[in-house]
Amino acid sequence: MKMCEVEPAVFYMRDAKDSLKSIKVTHVDDFLFAGEEIFLDAIAKMKSKIKIGKSVDSSFKFCGLEINSEKDGSLTVKLESEKTGEVTRIPTDGLTERRMTGQEETKVRGKIGQLQCYASVRRPDLSFMLGDLFSTVNTEKHTDQIRDVNTIIGRFIKHGNNYVTLRPKKRPIAIEVFGDSSFRDNNQQGFVTAMRQTGTKRCNLVGWRIQESDRRAWSTHAAETHVMRNDLTKAVGMKTFLQQLGIRVKSVKVLTDNLSLKRVIYSGRQTQEMRLRREIAINR
Repeated sequence: MKMCEVEPAVFYMRDAKDSLKSIKVTHVDDFLFAGEEIFLDAIAKMKSKIKIGKSVDSSFKFCGLEINSEKDGSLTVKLESEKTGEVTRIPTDGLTERRMTGQEETKVRGKIGQLQCYASVRRPDLSFMLGDLFSTVNTEKHTDQIRDVNTIIGRFIKHGNNYVTLRPKKRPIAIEVFGDSSFRDNNQQGFVTAMRQTGTKRCNLVGWRIQESDRRAWSTHAAETHVMRNDLTKAVGMKTFLQQLGIRVKSVKVLTDNLSLKRVIYSGRQTQEMRLRREIAINR
């Protein structure tokens, strides 16, 4: 097996026709294998040289995740149930508008942390809402935030404790990434990355993240330009990684809901702010 130049924790094997046959991922003292039967010989050779305590397949737990392999080649991924527990609303009977007590703040932080566990694995729709709420808990500490976290919990319960399902894709594939950002007092930015088989509507969500922006923006145009640059960096990095494995990537597409940014990208006209001008040039 060869080590991936883009990600040293990933190893891969190809056949005589240069077709990808297996992938191995390492994490501390754990190994994760996937591939066709040809790679069983490689595993046998590794076992003869390395002492392996436990080996499981098809359905197993790995790094806090429950992974199930289906007959059609798809994977379902969820968080270990014993690590999360049941998500319930915070009681609000008799709650008035005031500053939260220390006990109430602890409950809100606990619920946010519990929901973030789910959001990081299979609920990207909650990520931005949680990031926005978490950034205000440290400053406002108002009882309105109890109602806000209950609203997110209600959305979580309504749409169910869904799994993320990864379905096999025929090559070539397209990488699509969508980012969004707020600005001024609460600079949050997030992105969702997907892989799509060209010519189809369904896609696999392969990554999402919400974080505080490393740059203060004073307009939606500047905020969206900055998050687009970060989106492109991640998407191009994924394309390079897949190509290293021999997987053909036909295109990389960035989606935006900011019409003025789209017009600037395609028009070629310059903006007055020098730093913003450089980022637009990079995006082009």
